[in-house]
Amino acid sequence: MPSHERIIPLAAIDRIFLKAGCNAVDSEATKELGRLLESIGFEILETAVLLQAHVGRKTIFGTDVRLAFEHWQAKKTGEKTN
Repeated sequence: MPSHERIIPLAAIDRIFLKAGCNAVDSEATKELGRLLESIGFEILETAVLLQAHVGRKTIFGTDVRLAFEHWQAKKTGEKTN
């Protein structure tokens, strides 16, 4: 993903800050969270695509995304996955 291409709108990211209880947020904080969320999302989806292809489907299901997230989370914490 090119670094200048924004996928998640800044307004949506601002709403995440508000739901987390942040009343004042710098615009750079919003942009940085957006970059991080998009980066993490792509990492997870790369695995979800592999899972979906492995079972011979063209459609990614919620279970693929959940398993990919669990794999990503375990990789980041050093846990072993099945």
